[in-house]
Amino acid sequence: MKKTVTVNLDKTIFNIDDDAYTVLESYLEALHDHFKKEEGGQEIMNDIESRISELFKERLGFGMQVITLQEVNEVIAIMGQPDEIENPLDSGTAPDNNADGDNSGQTTDTSNNESHKSTKRLYRDPDNRILGGVASGMGYYFGIDTVAIRVIMVLLLPLWASSVWIYLLLWICIPEARTTSQKLEMRGETPTVDNIKRAVEEEKENVSRNGGVANSIWRSMGSIFRGLFKFIFICIGGLIAISIIGALVTCIISILGFFFLGTATITTPFFSIFPGGMHVLNGHWELVVFTLSLFFTFGIPLYAILRAVLGSIFHWKAQSSALNIFLLVLWILSLVGLFVSTFIYMPEYPLLNL
Repeated sequence: MKKTVTVNLDKTIFNIDDDAYTVLESYLEALHDHFKKEEGGQEIMNDIESRISELFKERLGFGMQVITLQEVNEVIAIMGQPDEIENPLDSGTAPDNNADGDNSGQTTDTSNNESHKSTKRLYRDPDNRILGGVASGMGYYFGIDTVAIRVIMVLLLPLWASSVWIYLLLWICIPEARTTSQKLEMRGETPTVDNIKRAVEEEKENVSRNGGVANSIWRSMGSIFRGLFKFIFICIGGLIAISIIGALVTCIISILGFFFLGTATITTPFFSIFPGGMHVLNGHWELVVFTLSLFFTFGIPLYAILRAVLGSIFHWKAQSSALNIFLLVLWILSLVGLFVSTFIYMPEYPLLNL
């Protein structure tokens, strides 16, 4: 039997064995002491804690419920010790000793760079985006110049109208690289302590250099296009939301009319359901099942797409897992209900006025 400790790491709760917590606390304190005097040290620590949290989540995904000493040691081995962090001043003065030292230093740097390489992951790049960062993210992933990808997209626009929908689909499906760890994975680098420190410093340097005329023009164009897309999505989303609410209200009124008045009619721009009195059902309830199943079968995916698009644009918080599971189960049940009511009960009755 072991004592466990509950900790909050990057806004995530973990249960950690007492001995593992002691090691993790000492490790984080050593990192904090190392970075506390550096500019942007707190930002580096936040990114390091975020990466450690991601690694813990991966290990809990294997069915574990408690972080043990073994997992903590594995994470520390991946992240690296504070004394392994490269000092730019030391690396700049070391080659002056002799030629042999210079060659050995190059060999060491090469081996370090190779060890810092990892499998690339596809993310949208928020730092170099014009619209959603799709082109920049794909450029990192495939090793292609971002400008070339953007030129191809612009050339395909008048030739292939579906390219707009493909871009929007990629915008929805590809996650955005929000943390420094994700940005390193996007470039194919392992998110170690040293790499996170270097990435934060490079990001600050890039911000200070991005005041040129060309960058200002690109960023201004991107802001205009993003504002235009937001306006279009808000208009389309509003129309879809009004249509869904109207259809839902119509279904509810019609079903209530069927139960309490003995008659019900559901009319849409495409077809009418329940075209008459209660005798149309002839003692069957399949039309009620069909109507509700039809509404949820098409309504839930439409809501999911709309929620994903607007959430990506306005950075909404993710829905709870319980709500996602509920909607998924409801959609599966609706799909089954639509299939059963359409192909088993309804073929012998002229219930739809198409």
